[in-house]
Amino acid sequence: MVSKTSKVIVTLSSLLVGSSAMASGYAVKLPSGLSAGMASAGSGVGDDALAIYANPAAMIQSTTHQVAGHFTGVFGLTKFKGRASTPGARFTGGTQPSAVNETRTTRNAAKKVAVPSFGVVANAHDRVKVGVMVHAPFGLKFNYGNESVVRGHVTRAEMTTINIVPSVAIKIIDSLAFGAGLQMQYNKVDLARKAFLSTTGMPQGSGLLYSLVSGNDWSMGWTAGLFSQVTKAWKVGLSYKSQMTANLDGQGQLSTLTGTVPAGGEFKAKAKVHFPHTFSLSSSYDLNSSWTAYMDVIYTKWNVVKDILIASFRTPVSQDVIPLKWKNTWFFSVGASYKLNENWTFRTGYGYDISPTRNATRVASIPDSNKHWIAIGTTYNMGKNLAMTLSYGHEFFQKGKINLQQGLATDANASTYNKGSLVGKVKNRVDLVSLQFNYKF
Repeated sequence: MVSKTSKVIVTLSSLLVGSSAMASGYAVKLPSGLSAGMASAGSGVGDDALAIYANPAAMIQSTTHQVAGHFTGVFGLTKFKGRASTPGARFTGGTQPSAVNETRTTRNAAKKVAVPSFGVVANAHDRVKVGVMVHAPFGLKFNYGNESVVRGHVTRAEMTTINIVPSVAIKIIDSLAFGAGLQMQYNKVDLARKAFLSTTGMPQGSGLLYSLVSGNDWSMGWTAGLFSQVTKAWKVGLSYKSQMTANLDGQGQLSTLTGTVPAGGEFKAKAKVHFPHTFSLSSSYDLNSSWTAYMDVIYTKWNVVKDILIASFRTPVSQDVIPLKWKNTWFFSVGASYKLNENWTFRTGYGYDISPTRNATRVASIPDSNKHWIAIGTTYNMGKNLAMTLSYGHEFFQKGKINLQQGLATDANASTYNKGSLVGKVKNRVDLVSLQFNYKF
């Protein structure tokens, strides 16, 4: 039983990275409802307390104290259609069991979530601004169900992050400001899969078990940026966010589907998750008193995610490496806003987001592929100091191919473990509805 449990947890390592189905990899590009209405265009040049994460130097524009709060409701569709051999089959004697192929479509695995953010900027001095922002820059929430065709690879996967960014912006000269901040990020991951396990003398597949692993950790990083008011009409922002690593310490549990936990079914587990370096360029240009054009270009070094290593600390200790070989990616977006009058502003935008995943190593818990993002939004000034913003966006995903061929591994007891194959395509789409309030005082 010891080695069986270890190998179940090893296979769960592929779940430690996943797609939020909102941005490339497992990133979430939803820090602000204002920028969401333009598909994130101009995210690093906005006079908005929720622009801190995109570019802390942009705070220098604030001439008052301000508070902003926002949430985006994420309504996604994620389905896998394809076939799998008997997933997670473990056997002895070196004879491979007969594969039982099934071609099916999963239920919608994407769960409805709300992505919040909150920011405060203090107008400490004409040349110094201080702020803090709390938001969720990475995350996922999928549930394929215990009876889905992908159950041997993933039944449920959740990643939650809470990122706290205290920052300061300093005006160097009248047209240039520098900003910097810390990133203090709490990370929590819950992973589950359903596997067929068997021991000597038992029929193949007789040990039908459910495995769950949970882990959490804090990670630290930093961010810095420049903001330039090049001309009265033209703003430019440059920013960088450092790489962070979460060393997840947690617990694992192996139980039967009836909920019975076998002897020794609980254990310690560890894994590592990388959050990438990011370089951003933002700009806005006032075409006239009513129209403003925006753009964003973001380069993300996802190649830090080469593989995932997870270890279960039982006797014997077991570990495995799941190759992912993610590539670096680009994100491009353009947008425009139209100020109708002192009360109403309308905006729209388009973004193209390139996925870091590869067809050869894409896993079921990463239903990510290249995507197009269209968005619209409006802001209503409710009074002298209070404004409300409502935005809507839709993301169109290319179908993501999965081609995980059946692989064999050997645990510390020299017993053979069949990871099972999974071949098919993932279909995604996402609707985003954002609401934001800004208050200046």
